[in-house]
Amino acid sequence: MEPKFARRLLLECDTHVAAALATLVPFATTPGLQSSELLTRLEVVWQDTCAAMGTLCLLFLPLDRLYLRTPRAASFGGPISLWDSGVAIFRTRFCRLQEVKDVAVAGVLSLLDADRKGPPTDSDEVRAERRRLLGTLVSMLSKLDLYREPLEPLLLQHATKFFRRESEELMATASLVDYLVHAERRLEEEQCRCRALLQACTELELLVRVRTELLSVHCGPLLDKGFAHLVDNHWLADLERLYRLFAEVNELPAVRRAWGQAIRKAGGSIMKASDNPEESRNVMPALIRWRGRLGEVLSRSFQGSSDFGLTLKDALEELLNAGNLNRSAKLLAQRVDEVMHGVGVQSDAALEELAVGIIGVFRCLSAKDAFEAFYKKDLAKRLLCPDRKSCTLEAESIMVQKLRDECGAGFTSRIEGMLRDVDNASIHTSTFVGQHGIKATLNESKIDFHVTVLTSGLWPSLPATSELRYPVVAGKLQESFALSYAAQHKGRSLQWCHSLGHCSLRASFEGASRKELFVSHLQAVVLLLFNSKDTMTCGEIGATTGIATADLYRTLQSLSLHKTTKLLLKEPKRREVE
Repeated sequence: MEPKFARRLLLECDTHVAAALATLVPFATTPGLQSSELLTRLEVVWQDTCAAMGTLCLLFLPLDRLYLRTPRAASFGGPISLWDSGVAIFRTRFCRLQEVKDVAVAGVLSLLDADRKGPPTDSDEVRAERRRLLGTLVSMLSKLDLYREPLEPLLLQHATKFFRRESEELMATASLVDYLVHAERRLEEEQCRCRALLQACTELELLVRVRTELLSVHCGPLLDKGFAHLVDNHWLADLERLYRLFAEVNELPAVRRAWGQAIRKAGGSIMKASDNPEESRNVMPALIRWRGRLGEVLSRSFQGSSDFGLTLKDALEELLNAGNLNRSAKLLAQRVDEVMHGVGVQSDAALEELAVGIIGVFRCLSAKDAFEAFYKKDLAKRLLCPDRKSCTLEAESIMVQKLRDECGAGFTSRIEGMLRDVDNASIHTSTFVGQHGIKATLNESKIDFHVTVLTSGLWPSLPATSELRYPVVAGKLQESFALSYAAQHKGRSLQWCHSLGHCSLRASFEGASRKELFVSHLQAVVLLLFNSKDTMTCGEIGATTGIATADLYRTLQSLSLHKTTKLLLKEPKRREVE
């Protein structure tokens, strides 16, 4: 009795489903009718069938357990539940109506398109109703085992065509930034749509196709469209978006090439000014600032990628080492000199930042030996300057430590020796002036005495100068220091470099005008002669001071031909000294 009743029950279900689905045929075969009407009616038929099968399962629960769910029924390949029997009946009848099935699948694709396009005239209620209907139909096809075939392949093909057409339209009108924003939004929407409406198996393949059509296919044209502009204008957020999106499609090698090209183009524009003597001093500050901005792009937008960092280093090396290698080394040494002269107005943090920027460029410089030579020459001038208020040993030590960290102790050993010489100068001077006889002489003559002993071989080539005849007191102090130093340091000898010496003279002029003059030793010795005489010839000055002729000419020209301050008056008034 029970098997016979079960067959009759399933037959009635089949008859009911066939009749219900037959009502959809006119909507699938009649031209002019909207597919949306068929989809709405199909939803109703499906929901009615599900409701009816649910009621039958409750009413005939014993039949379901005793007959349909028996091992014997399952062994013959029969359905294992009344609900599954109803779904199988619906699937069989639905698949026999090929026109209805085709229109239903096409309708689902149309609903997906409408959900993607999102017409602005649609209200929230319309969008919600469309998504509800779409979700119901996709769920129906999944339960009917019609999702993987035929829906999913058609869905993927349809999405590919949709985004291919959309990307081509955008490439013709949108800027790079707008395109990337749109692509990012599309990917986020498609991912949410997959998780809300489609099966999980579709998400991975669908997103791959969307990325391919929006990004991979147009990678080259997109980078040509404005990547260099983003780098030049420091648009970090947009560069981060570009890096992240192209990383998802394995197109970072192309981005790296565009990154290198942008660096070479912008850097080449900066380095062009190095050929102009008037503008060359601005080259290295601009290059260091620009390199700092690129470093920020690398760390914040490109996630500190080592590959992109290597591209940055290679591009900078190409820029700095093209043409005359000494040119870049000299410009960088000049920048260090400018920074060290202005250190008095810099905070420690600002000095550290400047030093890091300089080292960043120095790292890419191949002519490091040439830089060392220029650097030592400028350092010597700073350390031996008569007014070292703008230059401190602490600041110099910070810069030297950075160079040491970069190149090792061998590179900075001589530079550190120069700093030690200047630091030891106060020890040598205090030891000498502390002697009883010397202190009395200094107090009586009102002379401030200071000596810097330079270690031969550490400092740049020192100019050879002839003997200089100092005034009596100054000459005796010079001799006394030489004897004292020789007594303290056996085996060492001193050679005086008069041209490097500087001193401060207090001068009184007519009208009770008092001035303090910072001059070289050669200038000071010449000026002191005019305390006893008003006029002297060039020959007389040379014979009295012992200054070599070439040095004497330069000294007299500096004192008498200065544009604004002329300490001596010369006759005749022309540049030549006779």
